[in-house]
Amino acid sequence: MLESKSLKLQNRVADIVKELAFQGDDNAPLLTAIQSYQHKNGAITPAAPVEFLEPYEQRLLVDAAGKFRVSLYKAILFIKIAEAIKAGTVNLKHSYKYAR
Repeated sequence: MLESKSLKLQNRVADIVKELAFQGDDNAPLLTAIQSYQHKNGAITPAAPVEFLEPYEQRLLVDAAGKFRVSLYKAILFIKIAEAIKAGTVNLKHSYKYAR
């Protein structure tokens, strides 16, 4: 369901994530995924970092035919980014509200 509804989310968030400067623990798997997303200008391949995902989420990224589910990856990535910002583990470089 998340994958089928993700296009609206992607249209609203994809360009924002590409442009924002994120900061946090440089070795954090989520920050690595964000940097990869930005470096590749939003292009997701099966080689995209998945270490920030739970094991069951990693398994869900490949469908029964063995195809990588790009839309699902992006939707989960955007949700994890929002959760990390709220938790304070990832910050926006020029944000005062969540500054460390």
